[in-house]
Amino acid sequence: MANVQVVTDSMCGIPAALCQELGISVVPLPLFMDDHTYLDGEINPKEFYSRLRSKRSLPTTSGPTPGSFKEVFESLGADGSPVLAILVGSQFSSTYSAATQAKTMSSNVGVTLFDSGSNTLGMGFMAIAAARAAREGMSLVDILDLLDRMKESTGVVFAVSDLDYLRRGGRISHIGQLIATTLRQVPILEIRNGPIQPVERVRGGASVLPKLVELVADRVGERRPLRVGVVHTDAEAMAFELAKQAREQLRPHELITSELTPVLGIHTGPDAVGLVYSTGI
Repeated sequence: MANVQVVTDSMCGIPAALCQELGISVVPLPLFMDDHTYLDGEINPKEFYSRLRSKRSLPTTSGPTPGSFKEVFESLGADGSPVLAILVGSQFSSTYSAATQAKTMSSNVGVTLFDSGSNTLGMGFMAIAAARAAREGMSLVDILDLLDRMKESTGVVFAVSDLDYLRRGGRISHIGQLIATTLRQVPILEIRNGPIQPVERVRGGASVLPKLVELVADRVGERRPLRVGVVHTDAEAMAFELAKQAREQLRPHELITSELTPVLGIHTGPDAVGLVYSTGI
């Protein structure tokens, strides 16, 4: 029987070289800026964040079209291979809905959809684990069981320099943004199989990175193996230091550093940084 073919979307945060190595297909999300439509990967992140910093109105995004998923599903499943799409949490994007429509349109292909409930490398680690398991010949049923277990032990903690990006994107309330701005504090936010939730606020930039590491240490406890992702938006120096602290204090089995794609960066704004964790797999 043919191995499971793994598909994800461009919010996954997986470095392109690793996607190529593991045979993970990525469907890009579109963004709309300056009367032009770009697909994730078509605009250099540094150029994008430079332009974002100077804009009063935010660029906009949408999910991929059903047709873009259909094309990938039918290509991967043409030889009878089962296709598994591991997608950004449905609470964050219309991507899952588009993939559902594409599945209906691809009636001659065996397609299974998995709602990761997460974002960036939270879903990325699931796609990586599924692709590695598929290469080892694991069945679709067993891979889905693995993903269900990962979903319960995967999370994201992150800090943003300006909550207004999340507010304007409809991700938080204006009240939460106002309090954080008034107190001149840096908000720490979290994703754990659900929508973005506030965790706490810290005073001053020097407190942010240790707090992110502390929160992950608290969430994972003694559970191992531990996989950690460092994610950022045009904040390479902070990401480098965060990776150093995470490696020294958390001692992960695997650590991946990834710059968020423009589609995600629209909502977090520049200078965001975070840690993603996944345990037990």
